[in-house]
Amino acid sequence: MINIDKKIKTSLIAIIILNILAVSSYYLFIGKIIEKKNASSLAVEELKGVLIEESKINATKNILKVNKGNLDRIESSFINSDSLVVFLEEIEALGKEAGVELKLSSVAIEKKDGDILNLNINTIGHFRDIYSFMLVVEQLPYKISFNRSHLRKIEGEDENSGLWNGSFSLGLLSFKKTN
Repeated sequence: MINIDKKIKTSLIAIIILNILAVSSYYLFIGKIIEKKNASSLAVEELKGVLIEESKINATKNILKVNKGNLDRIESSFINSDSLVVFLEEIEALGKEAGVELKLSSVAIEKKDGDILNLNINTIGHFRDIYSFMLVVEQLPYKISFNRSHLRKIEGEDENSGLWNGSFSLGLLSFKKTN
């Protein structure tokens, strides 16, 4: 065999060891880079998920802001136990404005597919005033059902000069009982 000088042999072994160390370091370094890349990819995906959820929350908040007026209007279309007296006073005021004498003969809450407020109203006045009162009540922003209405002439010769008695049974369907 060829007699290789000891110095060259040592240098060659040192170069081979250095190459092995360099290649090992390279693979370790690349492995760490891939590990960090995967971790950052997971963090980016997590951040995207958080941003999507945040945008959904903001969109929902905007929808609620936009629909706040609608929700308030819908909510104001219902009478609850707390605002019942105000509603009854409103009915009485409408009777007075229409020029009829009005008496609420009974108020009762009925449980039927939800709460229904039943009112029995008796009126005395001219036919046109009682009819006008009925039309105004019907136009209130609540869901009202005329269950029964009865008009009877109590004095006078014709419709325009005499007094009439009106008896009505209403159901307020947009009523919700509060505890």
